[in-house]
Amino acid sequence: MAAFRLGVFLLGMLLLTAVGAALECEDETRSDDERLTALVAPMSSDDAQVQRHERATRFARLWCDADYAEGLGEADDEAVLIRLRAVSDVALYASNDWVAERYLRALTEADRRDLADHEHYVRVQSALQALGRHDEARQLSDRFPDVDLPVVPERVAADAPQPPGARLVWRADDENDRLHGEWLDLTRPQLLVVTSIGCMFCRAALRDMIDDEHLGPLIREHSVWLNEQSIHYSYQNVVHWNRSHPQKPMVLLDDPSGWPIERFDVTPGFYFADEGELVHQMVGWVSGSEAMWTMVEGFERIGLMDTADLAADVFDDYDSDEPSYAYGCPERGEAWEEIIAGTPVRTRAELDAHLDEADKDSPLAALPPEARKRLIESLDYGDDRVVGFRPDDMKLALEPEQSYRIAALFGLQYAMAGYLFSPDLLDENERRLNAMLECRVNI
Repeated sequence: MAAFRLGVFLLGMLLLTAVGAALECEDETRSDDERLTALVAPMSSDDAQVQRHERATRFARLWCDADYAEGLGEADDEAVLIRLRAVSDVALYASNDWVAERYLRALTEADRRDLADHEHYVRVQSALQALGRHDEARQLSDRFPDVDLPVVPERVAADAPQPPGARLVWRADDENDRLHGEWLDLTRPQLLVVTSIGCMFCRAALRDMIDDEHLGPLIREHSVWLNEQSIHYSYQNVVHWNRSHPQKPMVLLDDPSGWPIERFDVTPGFYFADEGELVHQMVGWVSGSEAMWTMVEGFERIGLMDTADLAADVFDDYDSDEPSYAYGCPERGEAWEEIIAGTPVRTRAELDAHLDEADKDSPLAALPPEARKRLIESLDYGDDRVVGFRPDDMKLALEPEQSYRIAALFGLQYAMAGYLFSPDLLDENERRLNAMLECRVNI
């Protein structure tokens, strides 16, 4: 089923690349702001591959090809920035050459008008690298000489032709700003670990296992830590990981097809493979003996370990009550109980009641109508609270104090502190709760 979905997705991407410009706009009378709302509206499926295809199709139909050609020169500044946001959103989830061309056009026009910020340039550079257009990514520094862009590493091809059962990976050489291609033999028994930049649970898993008496040698000798190159990719961040974890450096891959791995979009993922076939897997990491025993089972299934050699309590020391993100702590649970009890809006029904009663007094009134609609549609409701929303419009349109008030409406001021506004805006009680959430024992 996974292979079928991937095939459908790839076919869809090829069709969009080939004929995207020929798709008709759904409604040319809508403003760019209204079209952006339609683009980021909730998807019809929870499947990541289906969502990518649907988002790219929406983009192709919402903006005609002319909107990213001569139409950019005729648009006002607000429309140019909205189109840059729109194509940036699509490139994040469903990039292809057709999308990348429009991304470059929008960036060039925004640069001409002095509207683009540094993040726009960096994300276009990353999008080009994710598509294998490395020379173009490198040339952006010449195209925009006033922008301090990250180094695009030189790629040094693998020496030999591709052996049977092997896949290409790239290893960072930070001393020379290079990526060296090499062939990874997938026929031998090994653990393939899917990682991502900034994944704290990937770091927790490596920390738990790398020095363990029983799992450490197997992790060092028989595991490969993989990062799929995408718009999230940063050569500099890979270098930082490798310097921090010299015993298990991260390698990059360009093409996810042909790997015995079900998903590259969820990390960490642990895939035990032998003769190119997946025989055992675990997705996610919660530090403790259960996770360690799952690793043992995986290595046993590929013939590298025997559980009979281990005592039943060999990993009990990993069941720690030490306060941390990896292990969890009682303070966090207590804090959430208090936060949830004091949060004004936790459900869609409470939001509707708030909007009916508050009217212009609502913190949401600070957002323009379409931005407010996008934020409301993006709200992600958990069992007992709102667990997140898209902060893009708040970041662009609001002052820090306004963003704080909206975040506090949903009990998310703790998650947004330091991103949308300074933690100094938290009051004394909020700082106490924030310390508990971060498992800082001495409050």
